[in-house]
Amino acid sequence: FDSWIASWPDASAYFIFVNAQNTFGNVSSVEATRFATALGAWTTFWVQHAGTIGVAPSQLVLLLVDEPHSPAQDDRIVTWARAIKAAEPAVRIWEDPTYLDPAASPPPLLDVVDVIALKSWLMVEQGPAFVDFYRRRGERGQELAIYGASGPARLLDPYTYQRLQAWACADLGASSSFFWSFSDDADGHSWNEYATTKPPYSPFFLSATEVAISKHTEAIREGAEDFEYLTMLRRRVAGLQESDANYPGLAEAAAFLGASIAAVLQSPGATDVQWTSDKDRSAAERMRLAIAAAIDWLAAPAGESSTGDRPSIGRALPSVTVTGGTFVYDGQPHPALAAATGAYGVHVPGSFMFTYTPGGSAPPVYGGVYPFTARFTSSDPAYADARVDGTIVVIETTSASVNAASGNSAFGQAVTFGATVVAAAGSAPAGTVRFRLDGQPVGAAVTLNAGSASVTIASMTPGRHIISAEYGGGNGFSASTGSIEYTVVRATPIINWTVAAIIRYGTAFNATELDATANVPGTFVYTPPAGTVLSAGPQQLTATFVPADGTDYETATKTVTLMVTPATPAITVASATITYDGSPHPLAPEATGIHATPVGGSFAITYTPGGSSPPVDPGTYSATVTFRSSDGNYSDASATASIAITPAPLTARMTYPPDRATDVDLSIPIQWTSVLNVQAYYLYVGSARGAKDIVDSGEIVQTSYRVRNLPFGTVYARLWARVAGVWRYTDSSFSARPLVATLIYPLNGATDVDLSTPLQWRAIPNVQAYYLYVGSTPGAKDLVDTGEMATTSYRVSSLPHGQALYVRLWTKVGGAWRYADTTFSVRSF
Repeated sequence: FDSWIASWPDASAYFIFVNAQNTFGNVSSVEATRFATALGAWTTFWVQHAGTIGVAPSQLVLLLVDEPHSPAQDDRIVTWARAIKAAEPAVRIWEDPTYLDPAASPPPLLDVVDVIALKSWLMVEQGPAFVDFYRRRGERGQELAIYGASGPARLLDPYTYQRLQAWACADLGASSSFFWSFSDDADGHSWNEYATTKPPYSPFFLSATEVAISKHTEAIREGAEDFEYLTMLRRRVAGLQESDANYPGLAEAAAFLGASIAAVLQSPGATDVQWTSDKDRSAAERMRLAIAAAIDWLAAPAGESSTGDRPSIGRALPSVTVTGGTFVYDGQPHPALAAATGAYGVHVPGSFMFTYTPGGSAPPVYGGVYPFTARFTSSDPAYADARVDGTIVVIETTSASVNAASGNSAFGQAVTFGATVVAAAGSAPAGTVRFRLDGQPVGAAVTLNAGSASVTIASMTPGRHIISAEYGGGNGFSASTGSIEYTVVRATPIINWTVAAIIRYGTAFNATELDATANVPGTFVYTPPAGTVLSAGPQQLTATFVPADGTDYETATKTVTLMVTPATPAITVASATITYDGSPHPLAPEATGIHATPVGGSFAITYTPGGSSPPVDPGTYSATVTFRSSDGNYSDASATASIAITPAPLTARMTYPPDRATDVDLSIPIQWTSVLNVQAYYLYVGSARGAKDIVDSGEIVQTSYRVRNLPFGTVYARLWARVAGVWRYTDSSFSARPLVATLIYPLNGATDVDLSTPLQWRAIPNVQAYYLYVGSTPGAKDLVDTGEMATTSYRVSSLPHGQALYVRLWTKVGGAWRYADTTFSVRSF
């Protein structure tokens, strides 16, 4: 149901064949109350469901029993109809009784249904009495319909069987026309009806996959159109009878309305439905044309016809065809042509008179648009006069050309293009020109001025373009188009860049110099790049600009000149204080540039006193240093310095360790300054100033002396130097970082030592290991051999007494072994 409704969403009514029986479900019509209740509930359900999909109750039309013709069928219809109406009064009942004598139909049957449909062949066969019975019911308000159910459908005359049924409806006052059945293909195939087993009733040509129209379906459509014309005329007549009974032609139109229906239905062969019969099939078409003329008459202001004067209503309006057309100017007149035809294209005799504007009765020759009126005077009494309008256009051909105000341009530049339209016969073309850029419109159409127009395009993308001008023609001029090819190149960006006139060698480029700007977004690449140090002299700097929009802009460059001046090198020369040693002491200057790199060149030094000779003898000297650069990036330079030569000392001075130094590393030898003409050195180290109980070097000539070990605490050094046979000394003191551990119990030379106390020694910083020997002779380990150990004490259980014992205590520091010897004797028991 729902899909059926959805297939016909715009239908005004939906007809449903119920095929009513004496039972409904398991309820018999004998149980009148229960039967009526069940039918009412069923009807309400479907009405409510239909409402959910947009179908009103009045759109549901039910056929309860098809073609009823017996009392039993009548009673069944009445029972069902009353129950349905009691539940849903708006639902409509449609029935098609086939009693040959309509008076045999019981009044309850006729009264309970909404629409009574008359079978078309019964109307013909039973005659006027049959038809008039139902006509009277229609006049009392009964809705009537006509249905055809003859066949085979396509053997019948589409004019008399299908088309004229609409005229019969108009005559009866019926509101609808039906045919059985559009879908009845007799269980066969419309394209091979020899295979069917019963008569087909469909006017269509049907197959399993398609529906094709036929002459019969066209006849049904034409009948519906005829009915619409009759309805329009009937409504127009009725409206004027109420509003303006004296309207000119109204009485004639009212009389013509009935007469036209009778003329069609009573024309020869109108009731003969056989296609093979010879009959007049033009009556309906002629009357439709006359009805259209009558409607047109009544629609015009009183006393005037919109289609020209006619003798009276009832004459058919011929179809007037005029041929105006468009012609190319050739210097010859171009008259209009016309013809009048009636029903089915039959020629209607008469005469035409043409009036051209401008020109009157003279056909047009020159270019222009010429409206004209063709008036037809009919010489056939069945057809009225007519008038129709037309137009003749005479075209003068034109040619259009396009020109550019300038040659090729760059992106971003405005360009003006002009168009010239020239007419073939020398007339001034009028109208507008549409400019296009690569097929797309440029602004609005431009009105021609003396055949010329122009447009300015603000900017175009780079590349080849087609600029066209389309003249639309009109007013007697032909359309034409002209075009040119125009090339737009990429624009060159504008670079703004100024740099300092002079910079000094050694200045690397940075944002101060590399600050070029452009008039469009993009990036700069500098040559040489940022951070470059240029050589002295005039230098070329180049900024290459790469636009962000590489489609519309070219890469651009700009070069500037920068003067780089030489840098002044740094002259490094140290003033010196020198102890006299009998040798010359020249200065050693250096010239350096950026990043402290050496600068090539030569030095000239002038000493005062002394000239170019370096000083030798004690005294104070000044020096002027002049540098001559051989590097073009640097200029010459100068500097001053002084030299002081002091007399040579007669004593040596200890340089390591310094006086009063602490934690001295004895892995480094003791060192001192040399003395000029020294004969010998002599080093004392003692526990008191001037003592040599710890170190006694004897006479030596070297300026260093390695000490293996020193005791804890401050020691005193006296360094002697002998010059010219005279000994002189300097004193200093220091405390050393011990490298060798020494016994603190027992002390060296101790006797009567108590072995209940372990042998002990002081810890040495950064020690790696200790090793203890005790022997009967110096350096021997026949009595104690501890091996490597990390402790600072060792317990000896027993040792020989009454004799000297020799201890050698090894210490490992920095990977080197050193030792200290001690001797003692133990207590006797």
